[in-house]
Order: sequence, then C-alpha cells, then structure tokens
Amino acid sequence: MISAESILDVRRPWPEAATLPPSCYHSPEFHALEVEHIFKKKWILVGRSDEWKEAGACRSFRLFGIPFLIVRDESGTLRAFANSCRHRGAELIARDCTLSRIVCPYHSWAYQLDGSLRAAPGMEHTAAFDRSDFGLLPLRLETWHTFVFVNFDPHCAPLAAQLGNLDEHLAPYDFENVVTVGGDEYVVKTNWKAFVENSMEWLHHMTVHKQSIARKVATIERQVVIGAPADYLLVRSQARGESRAMLESGGGFPVVSVLTGAAREGSQYVLLYPYAMLGCDVDSIWFKQMIPEGPDTVRLKATYCFHKETVARADFAEKAPMYYRRFRKVVQEDNAAMELQFAGLNSPLARPGRYAEREILVHAIDNWVVDHVYPDLARSPA
Repeated sequence: MISAESILDVRRPWPEAATLPPSCYHSPEFHALEVEHIFKKKWILVGRSDEWKEAGACRSFRLFGIPFLIVRDESGTLRAFANSCRHRGAELIARDCTLSRIVCPYHSWAYQLDGSLRAAPGMEHTAAFDRSDFGLLPLRLETWHTFVFVNFDPHCAPLAAQLGNLDEHLAPYDFENVVTVGGDEYVVKTNWKAFVENSMEWLHHMTVHKQSIARKVATIERQVVIGAPADYLLVRSQARGESRAMLESGGGFPVVSVLTGAAREGSQYVLLYPYAMLGCDVDSIWFKQMIPEGPDTVRLKATYCFHKETVARADFAEKAPMYYRRFRKVVQEDNAAMELQFAGLNSPLARPGRYAEREILVHAIDNWVVDHVYPDLARSPA
C-alpha cells in the first residue's frame, strides 16, 4: 500500500517538488482509493446530448464496475438509470439502441422510458407487491451546454459547483449549435493519470509530435488557468493567423462567426476533472475521455465536432477529413508514448522524478489527485 508519507514531496511548490511515486500509476490499491474517492464522487462527462437524437435513443455504459444506461424519454428529457432489472438484477440493455420501452431479457419486466415499472409478469400472487416501488434506480444526470454528465453519489452537489466559473471562458463557443460529427476509440495500456498529465503539458510536443504538430506549436505562448476551487484546468494560446487543428497549412475552415474575445484569438484546452479534455479551436472542437478500466488500461474516446455553420458549408465534406487526419495522428502518437511511459513506470527500479516548467499543470493534476485520496495531507506553503 502506498502511504501518505511516501508522496509528501509532491506537495511542495512545483520547482521543489518530486513527481508521484511510480507505484501510484499501477497499484491496484491506490486505484481502488481513486475509484472510491474520485470516480464515484465526481461528475463524469459521458458524451454530448446530440448523441441521443430522438425519444427512445438509449446508450449503455459501464464505468468503474457500474453498469448504467442513459435514455431520452418521450418528453425529450435525458435520464440515467442503473442497468439492472429490479426483479432479479439482469442487465437490461447490452448495446446502444432505440426503443419504446425497456424490457428485461430475462423475465420480461417492462419499464417506461421514465423508469417506471409498467409490467411485471408472474407477480400477480406476490403479497403486497406495488409496481410503483420497483422502478429503475435513477442516477444523477445533468447537462452543461450539451455536455452530459453523471454522478454515482446521490448526495453530490450540483454540477455547477464542480465547473465553477468555466462559463466565463467557454460561453462564446455556442455549444448548443455545435454538431458531433464522429469519433474514434482506442484501448491504451497505461494509467489514466499519465494520460491526463500528458494532455495538459507541452514539454513532450517536440519529441512525441515531431512528425505532426511540433513545428506549429513550437513558439506558442501559453497562459494557464487553475480553476480551483472548481475542478478544471485551462490552457490558452494564440492562433497566430491559422488553425492548429490541421496538419496542412492553409485551406481550412474560417473562424466561426460567433466567437469573441479569447475564443476568437486562439485555442483553449480544458481539463474537466477527473479525465475529460475539451479542445476548442477557432474552427473546430474536439473532446476526449480518458476512461480508466483498472490501474493499467485506458479506454480513450475521441469525439470530433464543428459548429453548425461550418457543417452547412458546401466544402465541409471535402475539408473535414483534413481535421480528422490531424486528430488521429496526434492521438496515435500520444497513445504510443503513453504505453512506453507505462512500461517504464512498472519497473521495480523506477523512482519519482522532478517537474519542468512546461509540466506545471502535471504538478497541479498530481496534487488534485492527492487532495482527494489523502485529503488530510497538507500542501507545503509556496
């Protein structure tokens, strides 16, 4: 077991701090603490509302050993439920689908899309059986600007408390008029923290991305925002006249007309703790979910979006693939680097390292994790 004392050095100001002990990235015991104190307590991004396009659209999920489903009911409301029949517990939905009601594949109990039980075959002679007591177990679900979040803690604070003042930075993107156009999914042999750290530092760019975006990002000046007490980090940079969402120079889509302020001047990349990253460029938006499937595996979901005015352009089908090539190239480069790093972290000879200035947000991420796993372990004064 990793003791609180073994990670005291990460609590120092970043120029003096040491990185997390390598075992924090592969220890089942440490991961179990993260599941209990982070993943089962925080709001988790699971997708965008336009992924449920019509009444009856249903998607099934399994996070941290918890199966659940999200369905759009007849009134248009998104609802989340435990994916478990209230009769004898069978999984109700095994794949994404569209349905008019939810029927258990084991004994045909049937539920309305609002979760209420409408048919319970075989229960006619069961004493004091009241169907209203056996609706699907609801989970907390909230939507923020079309982004859908769930929380497994029934006593959690509202999503707004976790996001804080993030609207001040991201409101210009007009997410309600942004369209999800596609995505990719990968399984990567690494730890979720390593993936999140990599997403918010730029020291690796000149090495890992030397065949893709390194030249475009080499001279960029960055500003960082640590959202505490809200749960986000933000990196803002200048566009310098062209989008960085493509490998090719020139020929991309114009700046989205509704953008203003910092959103119009460059890119903003946001970590939505614990493991979702939102990338906002002047002409495109993407987000990725670095979903932990144990301490040693990440299921990476990368989703690509454009504003509806861009999707409506006559040249959208011609030019959009240039953006997809960039997204995929960079993601695949990161995936390979993550697996190399994780192999090294698993060595019994691995030891904590130190932070560089371009890894200042790695230090912030590591301390955020420690804040939740060991909340009584105070940070050293700056």
